[in-house]
Amino acid sequence: MKLRSKVLVMILLLGVIQISCEPQFISENCTGENKTLLEPIEIEGLNFENCGSSDLLPGSESYVVITSKLEFNKYIICNQEFQDFDFSRNIIVAGKYYHENCAEIASQELYLCGSNIIYEVRINEQICNKPTELFFFAVVPREYKNYKVIIDVKL
Repeated sequence: MKLRSKVLVMILLLGVIQISCEPQFISENCTGENKTLLEPIEIEGLNFENCGSSDLLPGSESYVVITSKLEFNKYIICNQEFQDFDFSRNIIVAGKYYHENCAEIASQELYLCGSNIIYEVRINEQICNKPTELFFFAVVPREYKNYKVIIDVKL
């Protein structure tokens, strides 16, 4: 009887763990009028081409919302200084994607959907067998700091 109770409890716990580990989906319908294009902010002299993520941004696909110079220095490595970036007005959404073959970023777009920012990144796979780590960055107004960011990377 005790063994049966233990097995039942273990099955229930595994069910709870399985449910809590399911991927998070947007509960809102993010098409048409519910999906609004969010133009990233262009800042003269700000170029992320020579930037990447530090080892503190783990995983093959990850992102971070950077709200301060301290966070920028913690997560991002660049060959240029960003002394003049105004974190009181803007934030940076940064991410990385690891692809098993050569690839390049084809397009990037940001959308608002309710209280979510959807960051769509489209990848073009190239013909070679070299793993590629792609980095993407967008500057958005600070008013969106508390929005949930959803990264959508597709080939």
